[in-house]
Amino acid sequence: MPTDNASPNYIEKAQTLPAEESSRLLQRFDVYCSRNSRFRNMAATEKIAHLLRKEDEDLAAWRANLAALRQHTGR
Repeated sequence: MPTDNASPNYIEKAQTLPAEESSRLLQRFDVYCSRNSRFRNMAATEKIAHLLRKEDEDLAAWRANLAALRQHTGR
């Protein structure tokens, strides 16, 4: 997780999420960051923004790995 402030794009996305989705993401955030005290004092919107960024980064890495695997296997 980044230590910098969340980017404005992700803050905007976090603010537009429905309450149910925000709640789900906050629960996931607590699981990811329960041991790191610097995240405990963040506003809920900023926590959600960081998690959205992490999910996007993880998805991009997964897609890159899948493309490399397909190239390696000839698919």
